[in-house]
Amino acid sequence: MNFWIHPDAEAELGDAAVYYATLAAASQPERLPGGSSLKLDPDRMVLTVSTGQGDMVFIPKAMPDGRINWTCVQGEGMKPTHLPPSCRPPNP
Repeated sequence: MNFWIHPDAEAELGDAAVYYATLAAASQPERLPGGSSLKLDPDRMVLTVSTGQGDMVFIPKAMPDGRINWTCVQGEGMKPTHLPPSCRPPNP
């Protein structure tokens, strides 16, 4: 299997720092059937989903129980109204 432990990630994420270096190594496509594309930043383990409406960015955080919690945020070109409700910024 193609995975590695990023030296900086190990200190912050512990055992969760073991991750795949590429989407291909994780058997994931770079392009989805609907035309959206996926991009993995292996240095930060951040996944960006690029759609015709803009980008959604998924950021991982290791939880004390060993699970990984993913937070989605608005990326470049994405209007908040196009995000799933759980990804939308709070209303002021």
